[in-house]
Amino acid sequence: MNDEIKINLNMAELHFPLTIKREDEEMVRLAAKQVNMAINAYRQRFKTLSKEHLLIMVAFHFAKENYALKQINDTEPYIEYIQKMTEVIDEHLKNG
Repeated sequence: MNDEIKINLNMAELHFPLTIKREDEEMVRLAAKQVNMAINAYRQRFKTLSKEHLLIMVAFHFAKENYALKQINDTEPYIEYIQKMTEVIDEHLKNG
């Protein structure tokens, strides 16, 4: 069974034929829908911007959102703290 399918997406009034994994279809279509919704929102807010500028604004919007999510999910400071606390506990158990 072939787990890839061909789909056609329309974003920013452009046509994109894609080959994707079958299980990714819903996610891909929802992502395209979000792009179109963001473009339309920026188009309504900034009526004089060119399509290129709108696309840059949308790319910036999603990049900023992605960065914010990475900041929320950054576990490195917690891992470092847990490692330090583990060392303190190990040292205490050795000497105590």
